Amino acid sequence: MAQKHELGKFGEELTCRYLTHYGFEILARNYRIRGGEIDIIGKLGDMIVFVEVKTRHETAENKYGTALEAVDKYKREHIIKTAKRWIYENYRYSECNFRFDVSEIQVIGNEKPKIKYLKSAFLL
Repeated sequence: MAQKHELGKFGEELTCRYLTHYGFEILARNYRIRGGEIDIIGKLGDMIVFVEVKTRHETAENKYGTALEAVDKYKREHIIKTAKRWIYENYRYSECNFRFDVSEIQVIGNEKPKIKYLKSAFLL
């Protein structure tokens, strides 16, 4: 389990670097409430972005599917519920626009990890 956790943290860190490179401000990481978690919450202009990060080893996609497939209806419902709570708690951002993105990190042997970033992966 620790290895899976470390892989997840690695993917989240890589995604944060990717986002900051493109001008995002990271507002929160691993925001949790009972029944939900959002890996990264970022801000770009007047857009608040809730990011789900999925990190996979080269063989994991065959077993678990793509990152977008892993964010099924059940997972999306939990992310949306959690996002609504974050917006409620951070009402100063309530006039912003919001979107839900998915970051897929593929780790293949000793190669440089590959990022596939899906903007507006699902809707509220």
